[in-house]
Amino acid sequence: MHIGLLGELEVLDDEGNEVAVAGAKLRALLAVLALRVGRVVSADHLVEALWGEDPPAAVRNGLQGLASKLRRALGSSDLVVMRGDGYALDLPPEAIDVGRFEQRAAEGRAMVAAGELGRAVDLLAEADALWRGDPLADFVYEDFASAAITRLSESRHAVLEERLDLELQLGRHQRATVQLEGLVATHPLREGFRGLLMLALYRAGRQADALRIFREGRRLLGEELGLEPGPELRRLESAILTHDSSLILPAAPTPTVATGAASHPLIPEALTPLVGRDTELLDLGQLFAEQRFVTLVGPGGVGKTRLALEVGRAAAEGLSSGGCLVELAPVGDPAGVPAAIAAALGLPDPNRLAEMIGEQDLVLVLDNCEHVISAAAEAAEGLLRRCPGLRLLATSREGLRVGGETIWPVPPLAPDDAVRLFMTRALASGATIERSDDQDGVIGDICARLDWLPLAIELAAARARAFPISQIAARLNDRFRLLTGGSRTALPRQQTLRAVVDWSYELLFDDEQRVFERLAVFPGGCDLATAEAVCADEAIAAADIADHLRALVDKSLVVAVPVAGGVRFVQLQTLAQYGRERLTERGDAVRIRDAMAKHFAQLCSQSAPAFTGDQQRAWLTAMDQEHDNLRGALDWAVANDDAETALMVAGGAAWPHWLTGTVVEGRRWLDDAFACGGEADERTRALALTGRGHLDFLAGATECSDDDLATALEIFERHHDLESMALAHSFYAEQAAVRGDLDEARRRRQVVLDFYGDAPDDPFAAAARTYSMAKLAILNGDLDEAERHYRAATEGFARLDR
Repeated sequence: MHIGLLGELEVLDDEGNEVAVAGAKLRALLAVLALRVGRVVSADHLVEALWGEDPPAAVRNGLQGLASKLRRALGSSDLVVMRGDGYALDLPPEAIDVGRFEQRAAEGRAMVAAGELGRAVDLLAEADALWRGDPLADFVYEDFASAAITRLSESRHAVLEERLDLELQLGRHQRATVQLEGLVATHPLREGFRGLLMLALYRAGRQADALRIFREGRRLLGEELGLEPGPELRRLESAILTHDSSLILPAAPTPTVATGAASHPLIPEALTPLVGRDTELLDLGQLFAEQRFVTLVGPGGVGKTRLALEVGRAAAEGLSSGGCLVELAPVGDPAGVPAAIAAALGLPDPNRLAEMIGEQDLVLVLDNCEHVISAAAEAAEGLLRRCPGLRLLATSREGLRVGGETIWPVPPLAPDDAVRLFMTRALASGATIERSDDQDGVIGDICARLDWLPLAIELAAARARAFPISQIAARLNDRFRLLTGGSRTALPRQQTLRAVVDWSYELLFDDEQRVFERLAVFPGGCDLATAEAVCADEAIAAADIADHLRALVDKSLVVAVPVAGGVRFVQLQTLAQYGRERLTERGDAVRIRDAMAKHFAQLCSQSAPAFTGDQQRAWLTAMDQEHDNLRGALDWAVANDDAETALMVAGGAAWPHWLTGTVVEGRRWLDDAFACGGEADERTRALALTGRGHLDFLAGATECSDDDLATALEIFERHHDLESMALAHSFYAEQAAVRGDLDEARRRRQVVLDFYGDAPDDPFAAAARTYSMAKLAILNGDLDEAERHYRAATEGFARLDR
């Protein structure tokens, strides 16, 4: 059985006869499974791919029926297998034309490294010949296919560029020119094709035509994108104008095979200066001097590759065999990892890597391991075991989990370095920025909101040529639309901020994706118990949340932050915004946000009694940690006219706002909650009125305070809530004393004394009663008695706080 995705979907049996697979959904199911041939695709993923965000009620039965139809269409019950909660297409990778394309491309690159350029051209041509049209042409408008179409198209363009470059190296200018002219016409903004055509024309003696091709490209870039050609194309134009001798066809290359002899370092120099990172370079350099295998981990765009190249190049200096960069990002099939290593090292046989490296003193940088993690781990472990002089630096979103590996998390940039990076890249883009304290403050805010991530900062800085700094800051709420147009020579997944995060997200299992999305509703992160309460449902058990969180931390999509009493799980702002967008696309946003808001409303409800007990300090710490989540819960409740939840949150937070002196914020929260529409329990409203009444009094708004406390007392009396009545009377007494109504203040204090006198075994009640006696003594003018009671009350409250 052979399945074709490089064009319209095609299915052929072993004799080459076409196998009919009829029906749009049946063909889509086969395409989704073929894209992940040999791997399990979860039922949830298949449902989303085939039915989108609004599947029918009995969709699982429909999926099962489709799988049965596909088995019948393919003529075998063994090809589409059910494993766990998903399905897999049980075929080898080479049964799919995508797998054969990637294998031929890897073989061709290995031949380039071995110096066999003619054979390399043939293999790359064989890879290209597998294409019958645009990839997944039947599914160009389907969401499930968009990322694969982009990846496959980019892979084909890369192979075409490599093959045509080899054709030029072999002196086949005329043949290459014909194809390059067609490619430039089809892809006018792709500078790789345009540069090769310029070189082919120049070597064919057509200098004027080569320069015309450059001018056409410059005009198109200006009209379409408002950009100038990249540095490589500009350098080529300059070389053509001056008849630079480097453009002359070099002598035929001689095959090179590593044999242990000295070779120059192959770890490339960066084209731009490294900004900051002095501490990281020193620490990582010292670590790599002591450890043979170090993996740099961190979220996309944090700068793992750049640090690895700098440290790897420094470590390779003076070694007999230098160093080498192995770029794994273009490797689509894990089986192609050995071939990629062999190609980078110039070794002809991927199966004899360890033998041919032997005892060479060599630094190897394995870059972007995450999508082929198991194969990279296997290769690293095997080479380290058999090659005593080898040292490895790897970059990945997660560790390789190999014996002897040391994991080194790459931190974001320091704030000052982040601002400096923004300025450096903005000026390099041609922007004009007038420095001032205010301007620097806005740039600092941009960098902070981008989590101090170098790639995101560089993408933002590139916009400074077109937009004022203030406008860039204002548009960061839509950062994924704003931050596009990265370096043309960068990998496609590093040219936009969305592509960076897409890459990490697509590597997650389905349940990990769901938990990642749901964590995004917590502005302040959360602890495990909260994640279990909000993120679990009938599809994801609460008992599994811890494992999913650990996986997300390992994959650098969540940060585990140690706090007093445990760990909080936090997302960077950029990842959280992406997660919220994905949550909305999935249709789960309302349900999960509502669950989050109600969870924190319950927390606030539980906290009120705790503030009058011996856990006051612990609850103050907890409420401080949850501050951003409480505000987020309140905002959601207000936006959705959920008065009950809004008043529970704002009313429950009144205690910590009082105790921490954040009165203005507490009043604002309560005003927002009372402005909310919808129904609320009468007692919930009364508790919130009590809180607002006291905060209003502390802020000097005594009339508002009296009205709120009077209304609250009426409600508490109807519900015979004596404890809440005592609290309201206590606040009322304070206000009466301030405005000079001493009789009213005495009467209210006596009510409080009577209530707390009925609870002799309650430490808080005893301290509160003594405090009220001190207040009453002041009202009666007996200062000595007041001092005695104050001292006793202070000792009583202090005992509660231990």
